Amino acid sequence: MFKTLGIDLSIQSTGICENGNKFHLIVSDNLYSKKTIESLKNTTFKHFKFYFYEHFHIKDHKEFNKSLNTYHIYKHLQSILKSIHKDSQVYMEGIAMGATGTIDQLSGINYLTRILLFNRGLPFDNLHIISPTTLKKHSVGKGDVDKSVMIEAFMTIISHLKNKTLYKEVQLLQSLKVKIDDIADSYFLSQYENI
Repeated sequence: MFKTLGIDLSIQSTGICENGNKFHLIVSDNLYSKKTIESLKNTTFKHFKFYFYEHFHIKDHKEFNKSLNTYHIYKHLQSILKSIHKDSQVYMEGIAMGATGTIDQLSGINYLTRILLFNRGLPFDNLHIISPTTLKKHSVGKGDVDKSVMIEAFMTIISHLKNKTLYKEVQLLQSLKVKIDDIADSYFLSQYENI
């Protein structure tokens, strides 16, 4: 059962952190090589679960592609969030208004996620929308830092936790060239009240 949940939505790699130690990653199948995807599918992780979806990019069907990709992410979110408890606290990164490229899709999936949470019984007051700048400032002291600073802070924190398995699994993911920034952001969101 979720106590706190951090959600960092992305079209290519959505990161969700439960209670600071369990992660769900919804990943586009075109983000990594087939070899990396097979490694992720065939490795047993204690703290990570991967959900892959077919990223559509049919030529001359831009809006169809966007709708289908958003739909696939939403279907995985439905599965992950099916056991959300009404007493849970959810910290979700807000829409980065300065983002380029996928802002329409990010906005769509952001509001679909909000509706999904409310339909699952989460009270409106238990959903906290945190801007990307606020998250960075709250987590590392400065709102305009590069992603690498967030990753470094995340790695430092988890290296000092009693849970050495989590740290080793993140190191394995780094060796496979998996994006760690979405994992780090979801972690910091889930720990927002504890930082």
